[in-house]
Amino acid sequence: MDEAWGLLDNLPFEHLGGSTGARRHTLPSGERFVSKRGASPAHIRNEYDVNRYLHALGVNVPDAKLFNGDEPTMLTRFEEDTTPFNLDDKAASYRIREDFLPHALLANWDVLGMDLDNVLIRPDGTPVYVDVGGAGPFRSQGVPKHDAWNPNLGELETMQYQPPH
Repeated sequence: MDEAWGLLDNLPFEHLGGSTGARRHTLPSGERFVSKRGASPAHIRNEYDVNRYLHALGVNVPDAKLFNGDEPTMLTRFEEDTTPFNLDDKAASYRIREDFLPHALLANWDVLGMDLDNVLIRPDGTPVYVDVGGAGPFRSQGVPKHDAWNPNLGELETMQYQPPH
């Protein structure tokens, strides 16, 4: 990934959608990665921290590095050979439920994403959470949660009962 940072400004990219500017880059070697700058420097730093916290808790997230500067940028490895999460896939749904507690503790209000695009399923059936920008003090688009984010861990209750997911 160190090679990627030096080439970032010269690489073509593909927008991946979303409101905070995710881009997929391909190195001359064929390795692919995603760069994000978030809605603000604080937002992308928080997303990086949450990525590392989830990793430390044993939750699957892409490898990530944060590069500081005028515009902090997070680089993650692109998750190859994954498929979108499907609510009808009972095995994947069960695996995602196993990760509920870490996401609730970090107030990740956007675990699945509006279009079920924040979690992908690896070939071995494990989920990988590719966008954790809606955790901690920020909503998914980078707006602060303000008083809605607090130390009372209300997410342990509220996140359990949010239909249809």
